[in-house]
Amino acid sequence: MPKSDEKDHSETVAIAENVLREVFKGDVRLKMETKFDTDRATVLRCRVVKYSSDVPQSVVVKRALTTDGTAFQPNSPDEMVPRFFNDWAGLEFLSTISGGDSPTAQFYGGDREKGLMVMEDLGDGRNFYGSLRGESSTAAMAELIKLARALGKMHALTIRKKTVYDSIRDRLGPRDRPPSMTDEWRRLVKKLDEVCERVEVKPYRGAKTEMKTVAAFIAAPGPFFAYTHGDPIPMNALPVGDERKLFDFEFGEYRHALRDGIYGRVCFPTWYHINRVPNDVVEKMEIAYRAELATGCPEAADDTLFFRSVVEACAYWATHSRLNFIEKVWEEDHKWGISTQRQILLLCFDIFGQASEEFGHLQALGATVRDIAAKLRERWTDLDEMPYYPAFR
Repeated sequence: MPKSDEKDHSETVAIAENVLREVFKGDVRLKMETKFDTDRATVLRCRVVKYSSDVPQSVVVKRALTTDGTAFQPNSPDEMVPRFFNDWAGLEFLSTISGGDSPTAQFYGGDREKGLMVMEDLGDGRNFYGSLRGESSTAAMAELIKLARALGKMHALTIRKKTVYDSIRDRLGPRDRPPSMTDEWRRLVKKLDEVCERVEVKPYRGAKTEMKTVAAFIAAPGPFFAYTHGDPIPMNALPVGDERKLFDFEFGEYRHALRDGIYGRVCFPTWYHINRVPNDVVEKMEIAYRAELATGCPEAADDTLFFRSVVEACAYWATHSRLNFIEKVWEEDHKWGISTQRQILLLCFDIFGQASEEFGHLQALGATVRDIAAKLRERWTDLDEMPYYPAFR
């Protein structure tokens, strides 16, 4: 290890020791054992070599990196700063309200000025992407169900506790505020008009009105208002016993719970390893998710409310997230991970179209999106359909 790295890590370890001394009210000494490289943070696993009572045997230390490599400034406009504080706030919030049974690592403490936090060491377990690439559909399905259950548990735990989260997050620094429902609706309708004109599709009557429902899903989630991970992909869940615990809450915020809850149905849309998940596996994931969610959100047990929200979440990903893709890939497709952006775009449109038809909700908008997808397929004649993950082929 270069001397500069040794110095940087020694400073990080020293800051973490001070944090733990303050939390546990005694002398704590750490020895770095493992470094995990990311482009957003320095992450160290440290063994505790001197401690008082109640200090764990090892901890994980996470220190934020800035976009341009300059020193961390807690009030900087650098995008990595609010993302780090989102992560901190999510861990602290879930640790605070969970009574020792957090769906994520336990938060021990942090140093705001230095951009550093110390958390529970979840061990050497691997994320379960390997099971999706493997040969056992049973193993892959079991992992996906455990992920869905972890999300449901987290969402149920956080219903009606936004004021607790806000007090933690606002203490750390500024954050983005969601748009109003009216602004969101206008933006969605404008984008739909632009896309329909470009692909020469006439929107079905009622499609623009139904966009108000999508805008409400974003801005006014009602009883499903919960703390969401924002990026609950298989890479962000680790095995702890028979459970899966979530980490990396850089995009965590209060939103409609189903934005996370249908991640399996929409095939992990924020991931660069997107393939299809079979419908029977999606159904099992959502049964497990819904059972957990209903423990804190009784409305989830209502079939009409729940499946309307499933459709609205699919519509969110198809319209809010994917309509912008069309301009980017109109002339040329681009590889993104193991798929292409055109494949991802059409998959998302297909999923929403099928859900709107199956559950009889947002049908005008769903039909419009299906027509857009059909026009794009006429244009992109050489495009292969999105395959299943290898474990399900």
